[in-house]
Amino acid sequence: MATAVTNSNLFSQSWTEVYNIVSGSLVSSVKAIYSQWPDKPITNKAGYPMVIVGRTSLTDDEMVSFDLRHANMSCDIGVYSTKNAELDTLCSTLFNSLRSNTKTMEEDSHLDILSVSSSDNDDFERDGIRLHTRTIRIDFKVFGAVS
Repeated sequence: MATAVTNSNLFSQSWTEVYNIVSGSLVSSVKAIYSQWPDKPITNKAGYPMVIVGRTSLTDDEMVSFDLRHANMSCDIGVYSTKNAELDTLCSTLFNSLRSNTKTMEEDSHLDILSVSSSDNDDFERDGIRLHTRTIRIDFKVFGAVS
């Protein structure tokens, strides 16, 4: 059972819950899941595909009260691959996992997914490797928690 998000763990636990969904759905399909770009350069294509689960953030300052009756938050998840078709498959898998875990996240962690959206595909070069990327954004509400 997941740990509920409270005032005292708002950022860390909401991130952990998102990370757990991402890692559970993509762990066998990607080389690594990070919280930021790795310090050591990835110098060959064997290091991809990879995912970066960004830190969670408040999307507005409309906290109902300091007892955390609700807080609107978001998390960006970057998906990186050397192949466009693989990128699409990974993003579809992630999207499906987020949708199928909404009830569990709500009941166990007090996270209610409000929306899931994505950026357009983009491509760039990093450490001499051509990468394709898409960012999946999750907007969610943390509700009903008390510390």
